[in-house]
Amino acid sequence: GAFSGIALETTTQVTIPGKALFITASGTSPAITDLSDKPAGAQYGLVWRTVPSDNFQAKAIAQYMSVVEASVRAELNLMASEPIKVGILHTSDAYGTGLRDALQPNLVFNGKPALDGSNANNYFVFEYDDYSVDPPTTRYAEAKDKAIMEGAHVIFLFGFSEAVAEVFAKIEIEWTATSHRPRYVFSDAVFGEALANTVNVGEADPVKRADWRRRTTGVIPGPSDQDPLFKGFLVSYASGMRPGDPSIFGAASAYDATYLLFFAAATITEGPITGIKLAEGMAKMSKADPAMEAVVKVGAAELPGALNKISAGTFKSIDYNGAFGPLNFDATTGEPAANVQIYCLANDGTGKAKSQLSGAFYNADTNMLEATEKIDSVCQ
Repeated sequence: GAFSGIALETTTQVTIPGKALFITASGTSPAITDLSDKPAGAQYGLVWRTVPSDNFQAKAIAQYMSVVEASVRAELNLMASEPIKVGILHTSDAYGTGLRDALQPNLVFNGKPALDGSNANNYFVFEYDDYSVDPPTTRYAEAKDKAIMEGAHVIFLFGFSEAVAEVFAKIEIEWTATSHRPRYVFSDAVFGEALANTVNVGEADPVKRADWRRRTTGVIPGPSDQDPLFKGFLVSYASGMRPGDPSIFGAASAYDATYLLFFAAATITEGPITGIKLAEGMAKMSKADPAMEAVVKVGAAELPGALNKISAGTFKSIDYNGAFGPLNFDATTGEPAANVQIYCLANDGTGKAKSQLSGAFYNADTNMLEATEKIDSVCQ
């Protein structure tokens, strides 16, 4: 299930009724957490994911907002009493609405919660499509017009390719306010080459392009690009001459899902492999007894030995460290905690944009945004 909406539909209609294990590598909607996926008599649910819920992403965005607001105020020389305007433009599917709902209660600017009545004139939300009808309807132009009319200082964009091509690019091209241009903050789904290419193609003037780059950032769950296991995954992918971009969200976590499935299956020593038994195996993939020294790193080198020790019972459980990170699962929800990285459009050396992690990140262990000083040096 590549997207949350697809994951929800597939699990509720097919895999849960069929008592099959389901793992999504990029479905992040909080709605997945609330699925009734535990069969009668089973200890664990059948729906798992190798990415964190958007609740983590929303917490990171809420803290990152303070950094963005401080930058806007410094650049425009705004007093604390002078309000800024903030908007959320999002798709109507489970991903977009889930992120919106997770962020709004924690979003603070102008010294007040976004949902505080006194902030009402400075905050807007716009759902730019409707997939509940057939055929779906779109309101991209209206979303663009709303952001421009409001003169937003910060625009959150929660969507997919349409958020980039139909909303982001057109807001920038048609922007009318002379006092400022908006800061854009994207969620994880658009991280990659397409976002950078939109800026490179959309603005020929190198000075204007640099300014547009500087104002475009986002968040993406997962490890830093210096994480050795993630780097190993990228090298392995490239060595196979495979098409596509392995750094896009969902690639490393899909790789992890495959390894976890093998390890979960290895825990089944009697009877047929079933979804319920695989879910029991998934619950043994993290937080192993330290005395067992059962830390297993993703990769072909450790695969045979780990499979043998699991199937032989030498490892009753393991502490899996994957390409996407440590993936410490909550067995009750079937979900891992993970750090959330701040990304931006950096200079590729020729004046063009490239998507790059800044080095700043939300630490899932401390629930704090860290290394924010790196944003200004990398995101130029």
